[in-house]
Amino acid sequence: MRLYICCIDFRGMRQAHEENLELVNTNEGYIHAYPNPNDGKELMVDYSIYSSGDAVISVLNTFGTEVYKTNVQTNTDEAIHHASLSLSYLPAGMYIIHINNGVENLFTKLLVVK
Repeated sequence: MRLYICCIDFRGMRQAHEENLELVNTNEGYIHAYPNPNDGKELMVDYSIYSSGDAVISVLNTFGTEVYKTNVQTNTDEAIHHASLSLSYLPAGMYIIHINNGVENLFTKLLVVK
């Protein structure tokens, strides 16, 4: 993969760098929630966890209180897992989505607007 990096140095001069990068599997989990911001009606969560078994998807408010929780089954044969959450009862605000399978913890932010 070719990556182009553009930056401005401390003298205000613009520089461009080109680097070749190799994608490496680091066995780190991945989480993506969309659409974000969300109206709460339907939230899609794509995630990858590198160990199979039961996992828990939780939504926490800014006080750390769990406002949503569901159990999901993960399988390492699938690269990306999908979940659909209905959060229509949540008031507008900032939330944290947390996925935990006892080994890995994944976090991402969610903004609910009404």
